[in-house]
Amino acid sequence: MKIHKTEKSHLKKLAKENRKRLTEILEEMDDETLTADGFDAAIVGITDFSPIRVIYEYDTCVRVLMAEGMSEEDAIEHMNFNVTGSYVGAHTPIFIHSL
Repeated sequence: MKIHKTEKSHLKKLAKENRKRLTEILEEMDDETLTADGFDAAIVGITDFSPIRVIYEYDTCVRVLMAEGMSEEDAIEHMNFNVTGSYVGAHTPIFIHSL
């Protein structure tokens, strides 16, 4: 799978919109919530319980990495070992696979 310029542009726009919305929500709720740097385009929501955790869509995270120049295989490996494999406490972001 290749990432085209239009998708790169879409991901950047989506990241900016998601970050703005998330910042607005979290300012009112929980200042300890953690985010996954660079994956704002993959934000799909937040949990409805405490501690608030940010939820990311895994495949979109892979596409973000591919848009930065990684192959699909390298992006998946990076996600599995460096992102979803990291636990940094109760506020660790959640990564889901869409059905």
